[in-house]
Amino acid sequence: MSAAVACVLCLAAVSVTACRSGKQETFIDGREVEKVEQKWGAVFPFPFTKGVSQVYYGYHDASGKFVLHGPKRLFNQDGKLTYEAFYRDGKLVGTSTYWNDSGTAKEVEEFWKDGVKVGSAQYSKSGELGFYNEDIYAGSRRVAHKSYSYKTRQWTLCSYEPNDLAIGPDTGKLMHSSGAMTKKCEGP
Repeated sequence: MSAAVACVLCLAAVSVTACRSGKQETFIDGREVEKVEQKWGAVFPFPFTKGVSQVYYGYHDASGKFVLHGPKRLFNQDGKLTYEAFYRDGKLVGTSTYWNDSGTAKEVEEFWKDGVKVGSAQYSKSGELGFYNEDIYAGSRRVAHKSYSYKTRQWTLCSYEPNDLAIGPDTGKLMHSSGAMTKKCEGP
């Protein structure tokens, strides 16, 4: 029996496999990165076309370690987006989002600053916002906290230091206002 035939028979006995395919060089934030696409699916005896997959970008540092840098997306067996996040030099930044299995409604959002979680939001099955909490930063300083309560259906903003921030009570959108009088945050 040839080595190739033995390999195929060996693979046929495995119930799940992960494949790394499609390397492509590109630039994100001025850094050359590698695009990686991975897919997991049942093998009996050949890979199915449907399977869970992910696409992410990164580079190898001086020690050879792969460092995530750029968007990362996970897809379910139907090809629907179920998770999306952005990495900069191995740290989560911005918003990471989890969607329901059908990919039609957000379930959870997490807010990140340089790899540190600074807030989150949770949604109902229909995609309606249930709660929201986020610390607001100016550079490395935490200056305010933004929140939403489903019970009151109102956005609130409190400040840790004087600033000109205001919040749209219906939209939750932050804005600058010369006459802003934001209440002081309680606690640390």
